[in-house]
This record gives sequence, structure tokens and C-alpha cells, in this order.
Amino acid sequence: MTDYMLPIITGTALTTGDILQWNGSAWVNIGNPTLTGLTLSGGFYPRVLNQADEPAAGTGATQCDTGELVVWTDTDDAKCYFCYNHSGTVKTVELT
Repeated sequence: MTDYMLPIITGTALTTGDILQWNGSAWVNIGNPTLTGLTLSGGFYPRVLNQADEPAAGTGATQCDTGELVVWTDTDDAKCYFCYNHSGTVKTVELT
């Protein structure tokens, strides 16, 4: 299985035609040779909920807020899910 990395871009202006490629330790702009050695940092850390019930829409500690993506581990069967609150409706996808 391939691991994918998501660049979080801050403080750097990219233009049309720029292509970022991960070289193992940094993001390098291979679409614009004047920006070689471009180093970016950041991460994607969604909130994790460990509970028996699927997260409901809301702002509580056990709920999923509008526009939020959470990782939910069902403590009844140890299955793991992505949950996204789309305008008040929580949509869930099981991770396998």
C-alpha cells in the first residue's frame, strides 16, 4: 500500500504549473526549477473519538461539528471510521 503525504503550504506563493514532489525528506517544486529545495512542514491530525455510538452532529466532546472530519473508533467492535459532518448530516465511511 502506498503512503500519501499532504503538503500544508504556508508563507510560499505557488503559481500555475507548479508541481510538488516528495523526495523523501522535503517537498520539491519540480514544475518551477527556480524553487528547488522548497521545504514545507505540517500535518493532518483529525480529532479521534473512541466511543460505542456513532458521532452525532453537534459541538459536544462526543459529536462531530459542521465541516469537521473525525476518526471514530467504535468501542463495541473496534472498527474504525472517518466521519464528516456535511451541513448537519454526519456521513461515515468504514476504514479497512
